[in-house]
Formats: sequence, structure tokens, C-alpha cells
Amino acid sequence: KPTLKIGNWTLESDPYSTLDISENQLTFKYGGNFSNDTDVYHYSLIEDTIGEESIIIIKMHNKIADTLRYEIMGRNDTLLNLMDLQYGRINTFVLNK
Repeated sequence: KPTLKIGNWTLESDPYSTLDISENQLTFKYGGNFSNDTDVYHYSLIEDTIGEESIIIIKMHNKIADTLRYEIMGRNDTLLNLMDLQYGRINTFVLNK
């Protein structure tokens, strides 16, 4: 079963944007703060196959039923590349130590 590395991740292109990953939720923050509790998402990881390629999708939802989907494009112990499936943007996050 796929998992996400728990910790605080910083968006490479904007050091004020961070993503906190815990066992069951993701929290988007800017400047160390989240604007309100709609920035807190519960998530699940979905494994899928497209042709020969295996992919992992992060599906997340917040308390007002907003749903976001990201494909994990690449990851290791210190980097996480996510493609926003709605807009096609790729975001690279770096794990804070």
C-alpha cells in the first residue's frame, strides 16, 4: 500500500508555501499559517494503471466537500513532485529537516 512521508514540506518555487502531511490529513499553509480550516484535507492514496504505467493519485477532501486530486509524479525521502490534475501544474515540494 502506498504511503506519503509524514512531515513539513516546502514548495520549491515559493518558500512561504508549505504542505504539512500527517497520517490522515494534509494542510496547506502560507507563511506558516493556514487561512481557515478549509485548508485542511483528509486524503486517500489510489493506485491505478494507465496502459503499462502504474500511477498513484492523492484524492483529498475538506469539510466543505472541496475535492482535489494530484498525481504523484515522483518522490523520494526529500522530494515530492505532484501534478494538479485539474490545472496540470507540477509542484515540487522539499522536505524540511
